[in-house]
Amino acid sequence: GPAAEVLAQGDVVVAIDGKRIGGRNISKAAQAIRGEEGTDIELMVLRGGEGEPVPVVITRSRVTVPSRHHRRN
Repeated sequence: GPAAEVLAQGDVVVAIDGKRIGGRNISKAAQAIRGEEGTDIELMVLRGGEGEPVPVVITRSRVTVPSRHHRRN
């Protein structure tokens, strides 16, 4: 998805559209990021989990999760 294109391993999202997300579990954070395709959202990100947060703007797009096929022997 779009976030995967701008976030790196070790980055920590601390706010979504100006709302701090400290203590939220990942599914609640993901719900906050979801929205209408083509709209922008601002994430405040600690690069490498340290320093001052920097703003990262992403444009929402459709995320397709590939299906996994299991083969039986």
